[in-house]
Amino acid sequence: MGEIDYCSAALPDGSRVAYTVTGSKGKPIVLLHGGTGTRRDWERAASMLSERHVVVAVDMIGFGDSDRPRGRYTCGRLADSVICAMDQLAIDRAHLVGHSLGGRVALDVARSHPERTGCLVMIAPMGFGRLSVPGFMLGLAHWAAHRLTLTPLPYPDLEIEIDDSGLRSPASIAADTKIIWGGGDMFFPSRYADRVLSAIPSASAEIFESAGHSPHLEFPERFSDCLLDFVAGR
Repeated sequence: MGEIDYCSAALPDGSRVAYTVTGSKGKPIVLLHGGTGTRRDWERAASMLSERHVVVAVDMIGFGDSDRPRGRYTCGRLADSVICAMDQLAIDRAHLVGHSLGGRVALDVARSHPERTGCLVMIAPMGFGRLSVPGFMLGLAHWAAHRLTLTPLPYPDLEIEIDDSGLRSPASIAADTKIIWGGGDMFFPSRYADRVLSAIPSASAEIFESAGHSPHLEFPERFSDCLLDFVAGR
C-alpha cells in the first residue's frame, strides 16, 4: 500500500467512512481522532510513523469527510466504522491509537475485536472521569459560538458517557496497552491515568508534563518516538 490521498469504505447502511493511508511497509497503525477532531489531526505524526509502518488515519462516522447518517452515535457504531475501514484495506490486525473519544473507541474495538487488535495506545481517553470545569466551559463556548453564527457543529450528537463508571473495573484486555497523557490537560486531568492503570493492570503510562489535551499535536516528534518504541517488535 502506497500513499493514498483520500479513500472511503461503505458501511452496511450505505454511508461512507473516510480514511487516509500513508506508508507502505511494517505493521499497520490505525489512528482515531478526538471528539472535535478529524483524521487531519494526525498529519504531522503520521508522516513520521509512516517511515516504519502503514498508517491509516480514519474519520470515524459522523466526523470530517465521513458521512453523517441519522441514528444513534454510540461507541459501538464508531467502532464499527473503524473495523469497516480495516476491512476495506484487508487489514486483519492493527495497532490501535486513539485520542480522547478515539481512545474510548479504540478500547471498545480492543474489547470486542481482540483478534483485530495489536497494541492499544490511548491518549487521554474519554470515559475515566468527568470533564473538568475549565474543559466544560471551553466546550460550552465552542458550542455557543457555532449556535450564534448558525454554523453546524463539526461533530454529531454523541450518546457516549463522558464519565463511564463501567470502565473502572479491571478489564481483560489482551493487547499490550500504553497510556499517554498531558500533564497540563484542561479537559481530563492527567490523574485519571491512574484510573486507567487500575482498570488495565498490565498497561503502562507516560505523562508529557508540558502538554495539554493533545500531546500528539503539541509534541508530534516525542509522541511518534514514544509510539514507535512501544510497538517495536510487537
